[in-house]
Amino acid sequence: NTTLEKSLKKVDAMKRAFKQAKRPTNDLYTKIHAAKEKLLDLQTVIKGNAAKNEVGERNAPSPNDGSFIGFVALNNTYGPTESHKKAFARAQKQLNEVKSDLRTLVETTLPVLETELKSAGAPWIEGQGLR
Repeated sequence: NTTLEKSLKKVDAMKRAFKQAKRPTNDLYTKIHAAKEKLLDLQTVIKGNAAKNEVGERNAPSPNDGSFIGFVALNNTYGPTESHKKAFARAQKQLNEVKSDLRTLVETTLPVLETELKSAGAPWIEGQGLR
């Protein structure tokens, strides 16, 4: 969750920097937008659809649901049931898939976008280090 939130903030900063770039390109904007969409998709997988959560509609099970179930199972006197164990295992599997996609974005996609932003003459954004 923390890495996802930080990455979303970084992409928002990239969009602001892009608007001030000296040599912006449509291709670079498209890549930044695609990265943001992918991060938002991962956020939906982890937390469920925010609009559905707001009105009480059912969402597909998410890793957050599974971790909550695990927490509930540990805080009762009976211990985890088979349902608790299965829900927790499902959440772990989902989270591993999300982590794989997020790792690719954080370690590959975002650094490439930062380099392209520098080349386009965009201003410095937090987390880039010294120029």
